[in-house]
Amino acid sequence: MQVFKAYIKVMLKHLPTAIIYLVVFVGIAVAMTFAGLGSESSVFKEQQLKLCVFDEDNTAASNALAEYLSQKDEIVAVENDDTALTDALYYKTIDYAVTINKGFEEKLISGETDELFTGRGLHGDVNESLALSRLDGYVSAVRAYMAAGHDLDTALSKAQTALADGSKVELVAKESEKAAMGLEPYFRYLTYILLCIMLSILCPVIVILCRSDIRSRAQCSGIKTTSYFLQIFLGGAVFVIAVWLILVAVGLALYADSLSGRAAVAVANSFVFALVAASWAIFISCFAPGGSAVNVMTQIISLANSFLCGVFVPMSLLSDGVLKVARFLPGYWYVKLNDMLLGSSRSVKASQAAMYMLIEAAFAVVPLLLAILVRRSARQKSAAC
Repeated sequence: MQVFKAYIKVMLKHLPTAIIYLVVFVGIAVAMTFAGLGSESSVFKEQQLKLCVFDEDNTAASNALAEYLSQKDEIVAVENDDTALTDALYYKTIDYAVTINKGFEEKLISGETDELFTGRGLHGDVNESLALSRLDGYVSAVRAYMAAGHDLDTALSKAQTALADGSKVELVAKESEKAAMGLEPYFRYLTYILLCIMLSILCPVIVILCRSDIRSRAQCSGIKTTSYFLQIFLGGAVFVIAVWLILVAVGLALYADSLSGRAAVAVANSFVFALVAASWAIFISCFAPGGSAVNVMTQIISLANSFLCGVFVPMSLLSDGVLKVARFLPGYWYVKLNDMLLGSSRSVKASQAAMYMLIEAAFAVVPLLLAILVRRSARQKSAAC
């Protein structure tokens, strides 16, 4: 097992890179888990704005609007001056300035909606749109109660009460589905981290051990070629399985409630993709890339696979053209099955899952066959020389 021991020694020198990837990925996963993502229910809270209100009408209706705004937002006192308001908006002291125009109450009673108030904010800013929406909502509520036959004072009171109520948001899902909602993105992002680790570690190790001088030295010691490559394969298998087990163990530890039949299939799916990533690393190592070249190819392949196949961007947001291209990448089939197993649709047949994993396995077999052809061709050329 001399070659296997040599493989382990060379791999240990490149192991810090894998540790960095693992620590960062696991750290982000743990942080997201304990940040309270996927809580069962919550009360919707509107964004609080910093408003400056100038009441030029000074009537019961305008005072009620100013009181409503003070309950929803933070009222900031700013001098009613063009320069002062410009400075306050520029330095984010306020988000929006509202002026309740004179005649507000009369227009409200008569049903007029033009020039009830004027505002000043940063053009195109989301806070401006939110403030205008809040003002329009209040006026619409008051007019609706008046149209229902209430007098102005009653309409103002009922509108303020109705708009002050919070919205109760409750996530309706089974306990197993809630757990799977956390496990689904974790396993989806495994495609990126597995590609990064396998390409950045296996490629340089295999390149070193397959150098002609090292192989010649091994042959002089009496090691057969078949045994030589089998020991390299064994060393790579140990590394791939170890990395995969660590990532899966962390995921299941974070989402222990997800241990179901579907989660077991998702785990098997991740193992198939780990083999795909390893086979790609073997194929790329045939071209003996240097350290910097390996890093560049690692980032290009892992990011391209992630962006095109629905890892970083959901498939529902990708165009048909992008998805057609993604079908020629293993990540597409992995993410598609993962979404079906652990996503919101949760509809998948056993035969369909097996077909998707077989397609992924084909992406592992083809690079291996190409690697054999490339190395055989290289040996034939060296023998001819």
